[in-house]
Amino acid sequence: MAYIIGIDEAGYGPKMGPLVMASVAFSAPDGKTDLWKSLGTVITKNCKNSDHGMKMPVCDSKKVFSPRKGTAQLEKTIHPLLLLLKAQKNIPHSGGFTLPEYLDLLDAGPHENFADYPWYAGIDRETAAGAGNGLKNFMQAVESALDCKGIKFLGAHLEIADAIKFNRSLSGQNKSDFLFELFVNLARKTLNSMPAPAGNTGHGITVYAGKHGGKNFYKNDFQNRFGTEKISIITESRAKSSYKVVAQPHAFTAHFLKDGEDAQFTIALASMFAKYTRELFMRAINRFWLNRVPGLKPTSGYPMDAKRFYNDISGVFLNMSIPRETLWRIK
Repeated sequence: MAYIIGIDEAGYGPKMGPLVMASVAFSAPDGKTDLWKSLGTVITKNCKNSDHGMKMPVCDSKKVFSPRKGTAQLEKTIHPLLLLLKAQKNIPHSGGFTLPEYLDLLDAGPHENFADYPWYAGIDRETAAGAGNGLKNFMQAVESALDCKGIKFLGAHLEIADAIKFNRSLSGQNKSDFLFELFVNLARKTLNSMPAPAGNTGHGITVYAGKHGGKNFYKNDFQNRFGTEKISIITESRAKSSYKVVAQPHAFTAHFLKDGEDAQFTIALASMFAKYTRELFMRAINRFWLNRVPGLKPTSGYPMDAKRFYNDISGVFLNMSIPRETLWRIK
């Protein structure tokens, strides 16, 4: 039995909204199992066509989501997996999910700091996932496909850096170092959630991630975060950078892949969880300001559009005496 973990982020470049990093984990008979192929009866890699029929899209979130399309195609994949997680944890499902329930299910950590943001007031009532027979049917189809191939969905986890955390974290390090810090925190959180494979040699656990800004060398980053643990280079190239990490609680092999969302199922799925989570927060931000500034157009949070949005709300924003760091990211 092997564990396959994928990690990806959404929101690294924007000036507004959180930076979200997500992980997904599966157990499979073999660490080289092609999950796209193994789950081909219920999963499709072809995300160009918005109508996937009875198959759930798993690919780079940028191919599934756009402001025009909305989150429907992300939800088509994520919602059945959330329902499957609840069933595995024996959590009753009586309807949809609120955002706090969603964050708790994905082990996102405490969310008391919502009180620091006026646009998150009432977020405990924010709907993160719906209900219905279609959702349950998809969940049962996924569960059947997983069982047939001896594969198990072990869960998803989140690390969320809201604007305040993001800005304060960058006061003592650069943006790239902070991204790797989130990666390590999330990898540890995910590894801590699962039992060690027999022998714990690292051969049974593989962690996949996309390249961090095209970066090719990660040994020093691992060494800085893991201290005295043994870090071995397997390969370092433009296409792939791979390492053996002998750490507690589990040793693992890490691969950073160029265009990782297109190359590895788990990275693609993690990118969808990260993007979906970020969009739930952006929905709350946009709704708050659209209710206060007539004629305002929503923002995706990316630099040029965020600047337009901030200029449009600046009058109301300043009158509310809200600290700028709660909305605007410094880098």
